[in-house]
Parts: sequence; C-alpha cells; structure tokens
Amino acid sequence: MSAAGASYLTEEAGNDATLQQRMVAVWAGNLGESAAMAAKLAWFYGETPAGRPTVCFLVHAESGQTVGVASAGPRQAWVDGQPVLAGVLVDLAVERAHRTLFPALALQKQLIATSAKRFAFAYGFPNPKAAGVFARVGYRRREDLLRYALVLRSSTYLARKVPGPLAALAGPVVDAMLALRRQFKAGASLRVDWHDRAPAAADEIWASCATPGLVIGCRNTAHLAWRFDAQPGRRYSYAVVQSAGRTVAIFVVERAEDGVFHVRDWLVAGHDAALAARAWRSVASAARRAGARVLSVEFCGPDALVGALRGLGFAERSRRNVFWLPFSGAPAVESLPWYLTSGDEDE
Repeated sequence: MSAAGASYLTEEAGNDATLQQRMVAVWAGNLGESAAMAAKLAWFYGETPAGRPTVCFLVHAESGQTVGVASAGPRQAWVDGQPVLAGVLVDLAVERAHRTLFPALALQKQLIATSAKRFAFAYGFPNPKAAGVFARVGYRRREDLLRYALVLRSSTYLARKVPGPLAALAGPVVDAMLALRRQFKAGASLRVDWHDRAPAAADEIWASCATPGLVIGCRNTAHLAWRFDAQPGRRYSYAVVQSAGRTVAIFVVERAEDGVFHVRDWLVAGHDAALAARAWRSVASAARRAGARVLSVEFCGPDALVGALRGLGFAERSRRNVFWLPFSGAPAVESLPWYLTSGDEDE
C-alpha cells in the first residue's frame, strides 16, 4: 500500500475474498443498479478470454473505508501484426463525499502504475467530466470514436421538410428506390443470414484481419461469444455475410425498440474496403427487411473503411473522446491507425 496524500491511500487489489465485496460497496449508488452491477461483476470480472481485470482501490486513511475503485480489463490486441495485451479503462467510481480532484488523480495514477506492469498500452472512453482527469495524469487523446447513421425508412425525416401526408406517401417510394439501388450495388453474390450466437466462421475472418499496419483488438469467435453472447442484460444478433458459400463479413447487431439497429461490432475479411461497401449495403437491406428504421454504428478506423461508410450515405451524428497511454512493447501504437467500435468497450 502506498500513500496518496495526507488523507488517502491507494492500493493494487489482490484476488482475495474481499475483492468483490469492496467493489460492490463503492459501486452501489455510483455506477448503476445493484442487480445489473452484480451481473457485470460475474461476467466482466470473472475469467475472460484475456484474463481477469486489474483493479485498484482508493482508501480513506482516517476511517479505513474503501471509497474509490478503478479497473482495466485485459484485451488481446494486435499492433502491426504482433500480439500484445491491452487494458481498457472501466468502472471508475469514487464516493460522492470524496469526489475532489486529488483523490481521483491518486486513484488514476495507481491504476497507471499497476497497468504498466501488465499491459502494452491502456485506452478508454471517458465522459466529458472525466476527460480532464485523464489528461492530467498523462493520457493522450486519439482519434474520436464517431457515430454514423444511415436512414432506412425516411417518412419521419421527410415529415420535417414536407407536409405529413405527402411524407407518408413519398417515404416508402424513396425507401424502395434506395433499397433497390443498395441491392444492385451489393451484387447478387452476397447473402445475409441472421444468427443468435457468435459464428465459428469469425475465426477465419479474424485470421485475415490481424494484419500489419493497424492496431486492432481480438475479434475471434471466443472473444465475440464472451463479449456479446455472455454479456448480461443485453441481446445481440449476428448478420453473417456470405459470398459463394464462404463467410466474408460479420456484423454484431443490437436491435432497439425504436427501430434503430445498432451495429456494435463488424469485421470484413482482409479489411477490404470494396468488399466492406458491398457487405454494408447487403446488411442495410437485410436490416430494413427485418424492420429497421435506422442503421447506426460507432467506428474509428482506416481511411478506406471510413470512406466506404460515408460513400454509402452514413452521416456523422456524434463523437466521443478516445484516450490512451503507452507503456512498453508496442512502440507502433502511436503512429498506426486504430480499429475501434463499441465492442472495444466493456458494455
């Protein structure tokens, strides 16, 4: 245990019997519903494909009470074609009475020191209120994670420009014409099937994507099954794109009640931009047939893949900060483009 100041101590958590109890005590009232957090504890803080998360505590010295916690979940990643272990920053929580700048900085510095012993680099998606703390302890800002949207049913949007009855009549016609155009450009050789579980074919696609010239997190079948199929409280489906009987792309989709289909992760064989454009067109058509009103995705990646999205009509809707910090063993992390989606978070 090391001193973090006159009133606080920080410590690297061990894997003893009190670990979960101390975490839950800090989480209560700070990170969400207790039942949901208990489920996350079993899922995210158990044995993951890359191991157990690194956890650090903030302790109020006078009372001995644990008043803060911060974690870094392990993620197998590839940097310029070489495997490394990265840490995704998650679940920062400090009790309300101790939410001053110094305790938060001390906790983050402890997590950095602990993570540096294990990970090649760490990254996170802090909310705007936490961004200043991240920057102050040394994290650097990367490209933003952008959210793009493609309208598949235009009546609602047309109603903002023209009278409602006209929009109701014109919308289906416009949508049908755009759907035919997407289907024509995608080509008849691509087929989309929906799956409830991570397909075994993800291993084959992943083998073609852990390539030099890129920073990318693991997306094999085992990882997808843990990250999405086993995640408590959420339900996903997989749009599996095939060409001549061979799987060439996989899209992880979460369907919202408002008709928005959120693509939480996606991967195209070999990061082929032309194939990506065709696959996205096919998935857009399949999503519309399944009732989607809008197709949405958060993505940061190589220019060619971003260009494929924009070329299909995806428009930027919002963006979030991505911060990172290099430790050792991955000097190319800073100079290479990153491949990031919502799936690179913890939920």
